Parts: sequence; structure tokens; C-alpha cells
Amino acid sequence: MTVISKTAGVLTLVSCIRDIHKNALIKANIATQKASADTFVANSLATQRTNRLSSKDTERKNWLARKNFLMCPNEAMASIKGYVGGFFDGAVNYIPQLALSVVAIALNSKHKVLANLSAIALGILEGSDFINNSLSIGQKNDYLKMK
Repeated sequence: MTVISKTAGVLTLVSCIRDIHKNALIKANIATQKASADTFVANSLATQRTNRLSSKDTERKNWLARKNFLMCPNEAMASIKGYVGGFFDGAVNYIPQLALSVVAIALNSKHKVLANLSAIALGILEGSDFINNSLSIGQKNDYLKMK
């Protein structure tokens, strides 16, 4: 059963890291879109305000709004912050699976009983996750009802 425990550990570890990465990309895209929208609104408001009426100032502000030089650094920083935040949020959700998969992989040659028990625990965790998410058992389905 040590081959099964090592395989289960590796597959679970790869699956968790892949899901954490996908969730982090989603969070990064959301943060980038939010930063882009915030920058666009700030630039739009800035081009509408003037101290005095001047066509040269208006042309300059309109040109800066079209080129939007400050959008790229804001979006890049928001994307990085969103990815890191999403990665840590996802990693927190997968702590039991990550720990059990490391135990199943690392302790395979020394402590075969612990490696096998961790493989069984991984199977139970993945099975309960599958049942919970596919059948919606234990989830609140009616979000519009007030308690």
C-alpha cells in the first residue's frame, strides 16, 4: 500500500497546488480590474475639474486620460497583491490536504503505517469534499430567505 499512499499524496499535492494557483489567478484578475476601474474613474474626475477655463489645459488633460500612463503600475501592483492574497487564502483552505499529502510522501519509506493512514485520511477528505460539493449536503442553498 506504500505505492498507493505515495501516489495519493502526489496526486493530492498537485491537485491542491493547481487549485490554489487557479484561485490566486482569479483573485489577481479581480484586483487588476478593480485597480483599472479605480484609475479610470480617478482620471475621468481629474479631467473634468479645472481651476480656470483653458483649451490648452483641457487638451492636455484629455491626452493624458487617453494615454493613461499611471494605469500600468497600479494594475501590476494590484495583480501581484491579488495573486499573493489569493494564494494564501487558497493555501489556508487546503492545509489538511497539504499536510496529509506531505506525510504520505515523506514518511513512505520510514513509517509505512503513518503513510498508509494519511492516504486513507486523504481519501476520506477528498470523498467528503466531492460529496459535499456535488450534492450540496450541508450547504445553505436558499440565500434569499431571512432566518
